[in-house]
Amino acid sequence: MSEPHPGSAPAANRAGADLAAGPVQNNNFQVYPFFTGTDGAGQNAVYLLPPSFKYGSGFQAFAVPLLYTGSSSQLPAPAAGNADFTMAWAGPGKAPFTQANVSVAITITGVNAWSAAPATRQTLMANFTAFLLAVEALETGGALLPGSAARIASMIADQLPAPLVETLFWRYGLSAGTYPKTIPYVDLRPGMRLRVDPAVSQFVNPGARQNSYVAGPRLYFPIGSSAAAPTTPRPLNFDGLLATIKAPTVQPGPTSTGSAAAGAAGALDLPPVGGARPYWRLIYPPAVPSPFAAGDLAITDNVVLLGASSRAALEAATASYPDLAGGSPANVAVAFLGRSLVVPEIPVFVTALGSTSVQWVAVGSTLANVIEQFSALPLPAPQSVFTMQRPTAFSPNQSTTASLVLNYTDPSGSNLPALSPAMFDLPLIAGDRITLSV
Repeated sequence: MSEPHPGSAPAANRAGADLAAGPVQNNNFQVYPFFTGTDGAGQNAVYLLPPSFKYGSGFQAFAVPLLYTGSSSQLPAPAAGNADFTMAWAGPGKAPFTQANVSVAITITGVNAWSAAPATRQTLMANFTAFLLAVEALETGGALLPGSAARIASMIADQLPAPLVETLFWRYGLSAGTYPKTIPYVDLRPGMRLRVDPAVSQFVNPGARQNSYVAGPRLYFPIGSSAAAPTTPRPLNFDGLLATIKAPTVQPGPTSTGSAAAGAAGALDLPPVGGARPYWRLIYPPAVPSPFAAGDLAITDNVVLLGASSRAALEAATASYPDLAGGSPANVAVAFLGRSLVVPEIPVFVTALGSTSVQWVAVGSTLANVIEQFSALPLPAPQSVFTMQRPTAFSPNQSTTASLVLNYTDPSGSNLPALSPAMFDLPLIAGDRITLSV
């Protein structure tokens, strides 16, 4: 699929759409630097807009087939909705209701989606989490296939307008920890890999100033999923072989409590040995000890890997941080030994000089980080340096990708003389395809 010029703008904008009318769709993902919320907040904020929308209104309901487990003579109550997200059953004919004739219908109401005030964005995100928990309850009750909530979540993420950093919440459950009463965390997904940058305790001699932690080798753990019973979610694994064989038993060390986590020195200490769970979240501490201090297993001193048997248990444990206990089966909390930095990475495809390669980048890496490998920012608006395709379930031409463009035409119809560097701070997602002309 050929991609438009990265600075292309919708014809309606060039014709002189005004600020009150807001942005208009152009069948592409667009980075839009003139966004103002319908609540008047966020003047000229940089937003990522979906391929299809109408500013200030609700979104077209969409059906998700093949999630209902059927067969039944009466449909169960749909998942409890809220002001922003609702669910209904679509396409049911007469009983018996089956997977073939029943779809899940999701509506994004737009009540808070177009507001830009931080408190309203928090409400929108909280409603999203609550809605997914309600969908999960239908999974647990057997009305929906395991994994339905994750499927629905990814389709909602394709359609929501959001500030650039916030897009990582919709894709990967990322909390930057910048909102009041929140902590930094990110969810793990199959297809990611875990990068671990450990430190090694160095002892020179008694009393030596060099007795400390020093940089160790970088480690990578691929994240996949394992087979499960038809009625349970697929657990994540961090090594395909260990997830397949009867893995060696690890002798117990310090056990997980409300203030300490089990320690992980390597792959043997990660699931399934440590307890296979379908939901995993990396939680980052408020501070870490000095490299000259002795190591410990305190949850508040280390990056902790939290595993839970349900989305509800994961959210409950996060809300009670640093007490991560709970869940049934019990939550698993693992702290990486050696003052480790632990980061999830995702694959993106970069084409430069006619050659395409896969780059693994940390969640939070941006379009700017890729372009800066080959060119400097800012860029003149007419300069075509890149084209980009993004995976989506809602491409206007029924493709599996949609183009992403930078919109540099302001609401009055005037073109910016140069692209703001902030427009390139778009976080990448797995499967992004970037072609550079430099």
